[in-house]
Amino acid sequence: MLKVKNLSKKYNGQTVLDDISLNFEKGKFITLLGKNGSGKSTLMRLISGEELSNEGVVFYKDEDLSSMNFSKTGEIGFVHEKLDYISQDTIGDFIARISSLFVNWDQGYFEYLCKMRKISLDNGFDMYSRGQKMQIALMINMSMGASLLLLDEITSVIDVHGRKFFLDELKKFVEKGNTVIMTTNIINELEFYTDQLVIIKDEKIQLNLDVSELVHDFVKVRKIEGSTDPFFDSKDLIWSGVNSDRSISYIIPKQKLDGDVDESLRDRRGVTLEDIFVYYFSDEEVQS
Repeated sequence: MLKVKNLSKKYNGQTVLDDISLNFEKGKFITLLGKNGSGKSTLMRLISGEELSNEGVVFYKDEDLSSMNFSKTGEIGFVHEKLDYISQDTIGDFIARISSLFVNWDQGYFEYLCKMRKISLDNGFDMYSRGQKMQIALMINMSMGASLLLLDEITSVIDVHGRKFFLDELKKFVEKGNTVIMTTNIINELEFYTDQLVIIKDEKIQLNLDVSELVHDFVKVRKIEGSTDPFFDSKDLIWSGVNSDRSISYIIPKQKLDGDVDESLRDRRGVTLEDIFVYYFSDEEVQS
């Protein structure tokens, strides 16, 4: 459905993305992770068509997104931190005016989302809190009949109940055969929604994996306080957290293991998205 081929982007001569190639299938929830400034937002803008690359191409349903003849603009929704709806109308009037632009606009669904989140349509956009503005932008994009939603760092300003509500709605959206690509700084909340994990670091894709494969590619182990097992002397083990019983968890790629891991050392909680994030950015000052 979506193909990113040999994509590169520079700003003022500095490379942000270098030779990025990815394939995204429909009916998937893709989580895109990287530290601040890694190029996540740039990639989202390139996929949305909001910016053009220096090299490479993005195909959506076999059409070049950069083409003047691209015919599927209405199938791609893009919600990001820079909220820029400018209108003197109430949100209700604004929606009445713009909804006709979308062939598959679902007014009933939009009203349902507003009702569930208790957001009135009687105020101008500037009258809402930042969290409410983000929810309105998200609700518009979810109601416009898009097949692909690009969501860039939208969750941090939405309250915890709102995040749970929208993630559940996005799960239903994906189950209907649509696609979500999402960046976030609240990694653990996407644990049970993500189908595919992509990690960007040093301008490159470092990991692109179906989450069901994480258990086959990484091992999580647990060191009990006072343990002297020589296994934990390995330089390839990466610290991934301290547990409530004061044991310490580590993660290691299976390819770096010399033989099998004793079952008594395995952390039965399993590998999480946050573990993988910590693994790839353990050598840097991580901002999650």
